[in-house]
Amino acid sequence: LPTQQSFQLGRSAHLSSMLWTSGLVGGLAARPAPWRLVLRVTVRRYTDTPVSQMRNALSASSHQLVGVGQLAARMPHAYFPLPKPFGVHVMRGSGEIHELFKGCANDARTEAIRPEDDISAHCSYAVRNEFPWFPLFVGMSRAPEVREAVAEAILEKMRESPKLSRRWWFTYELFFDRLPRPDIEETVDVVPFLPPERFFCTSGKISARHGVLDNLLGGKDFCPFVEKFAGAEEATKQFTAELMDVLSPICMMTVKDFLKEAEVSHGDVVDDAKLRRLVDQLSSGGFAMTEA
Repeated sequence: LPTQQSFQLGRSAHLSSMLWTSGLVGGLAARPAPWRLVLRVTVRRYTDTPVSQMRNALSASSHQLVGVGQLAARMPHAYFPLPKPFGVHVMRGSGEIHELFKGCANDARTEAIRPEDDISAHCSYAVRNEFPWFPLFVGMSRAPEVREAVAEAILEKMRESPKLSRRWWFTYELFFDRLPRPDIEETVDVVPFLPPERFFCTSGKISARHGVLDNLLGGKDFCPFVEKFAGAEEATKQFTAELMDVLSPICMMTVKDFLKEAEVSHGDVVDDAKLRRLVDQLSSGGFAMTEA
């Protein structure tokens, strides 16, 4: 009976050796067949990988998607994760959406845009109505026509200077070169990149050129967008209050210990010697005195 041994080479090729052996046939020992080497090359298709789920969803829903979603559908060589937390925009009454988009599909803001419209129309719609999606900008490195159309849409919409277009402008220059337009006027109010009432974000740093507060939790290479859950503000206040209830007595006991060891009592006049002892005691405990 034939026996087979396989040796894996890399991820897509296998070298298989087939050795044929035989027992006694008619009382005679059969001559063993020589080794036979068979090279099998297995090509892994893009649709065989987990990331193809999003690609398949985009392709199956391209007749429904507008704006960012439609642009992603027309970028076949780019990888896209699930479009959360911002979702995709779809035409009203266009039928059942793909299961991957359920829970993150929003109705298009206008019926003036159609899925079959050209790239420039979808870029214009996205800059005006949708939040800039970082994976889309990463994919633009493989889709120069989309990148060019997005740049033109930003320059066009910046004439109206809405908040969304400033965020798109900031994002574009975060990933690519500066666009040919001057800095935003200083009189324009700064807009936070992430709405703090919806997302967890940093205190931020102002980008004066764009009039945008960069309060992102990361940069272009890694930037999580963490939405606040229902009741997050109340939960934070409650946690802070409970934490202070626990820490306050501990802090008071610690302060009393420091004062006692520095020989300072309540109501005493603190002279230079006592102050130096207190400062030394605080320093030995890991505290530092700062100017008021």
